[in-house]
Amino acid sequence: MTDLIVLNPEAISDGDLNVKPLADRPTSLDGLRLGLLWNDKRGGDTALKHFGKLFQERYKDLTVNFYQGPRGYPDDLLDKAFEENDIFIGSTGD
Repeated sequence: MTDLIVLNPEAISDGDLNVKPLADRPTSLDGLRLGLLWNDKRGGDTALKHFGKLFQERYKDLTVNFYQGPRGYPDDLLDKAFEENDIFIGSTGD
């Protein structure tokens, strides 16, 4: 007979958590500005650009803006993206 060892993958946190509420969700993407945030990981840009095209085909007058920056995104890049967009999709790759 073989023993089966089951591990709990749930992380246990130390200290206080800074949990923020979810952002409001729009009822439609028509006429909104969609920011695509890529953190330079290989393949993430391809996926984001593909999704951007699919969203533009589906939603009327949706504007898509692409942003590239290192993992963690510099504050000036995020400030610019937040000013220029209503909603975001972020991606990594590999």
